[in-house]
Amino acid sequence: DGAMPNDLTGPHAPEGYMRNVFGHLVPTHMVRPELRLQDQLVKDLLLRADRLRGLIAAEKAAMMSDVRAFLALLDEKYGVKRVGQRGGVVLDSFDGDARVTISVGDSITLGPELSAARALIDECIGRWAAGADEHLKALVDDAFKVGETGKLAVDRVLALRRIEIDDPTWKRAMDAINDAIQVTRSREYLRLYQRPAREAKLEQVAIDWSKL
Repeated sequence: DGAMPNDLTGPHAPEGYMRNVFGHLVPTHMVRPELRLQDQLVKDLLLRADRLRGLIAAEKAAMMSDVRAFLALLDEKYGVKRVGQRGGVVLDSFDGDARVTISVGDSITLGPELSAARALIDECIGRWAAGADEHLKALVDDAFKVGETGKLAVDRVLALRRIEIDDPTWKRAMDAINDAIQVTRSREYLRLYQRPAREAKLEQVAIDWSKL
């Protein structure tokens, strides 16, 4: 019959219907066979990718656990009692042809002190007027430029601290940037390396399948 189903709000289309890009329900028999086949193919591939992602995540967690267990054995041997997160770790195979590294990376955001830093920097540039270096102005403008995601590029703002200027206001601005730094979370990164040939350099094992 031509009656529409009652449940139109769920994420999945009711039996006998397919949801189009506008969210409208279309009777399956009105969709061309090749489009139905394409729809099924795409969804099947995404399901397989999701299962693969889960397997990779589980294997990574198991690898990290194995490394931690090994390091715990070393700590026990030497009577070390650690508090908090470990630093970077490098493990090499006996023949030097394989390597495992664990590094810790901090995610940094910039707090409200940054607005004070920008005001102080603008004060400096305004006071220096024509004597202000155009390259410095460009660096400052670029550092405080908001990207497409609506966020500042943290690394560009922090790079301003490397510019040595003997001016009290500039130094206060750099202090404000330092105070604005907030470490939101730390993340451990596991990387695997192997040597493709005895005389070759160690190369990172590609887990990203776009590089396979």
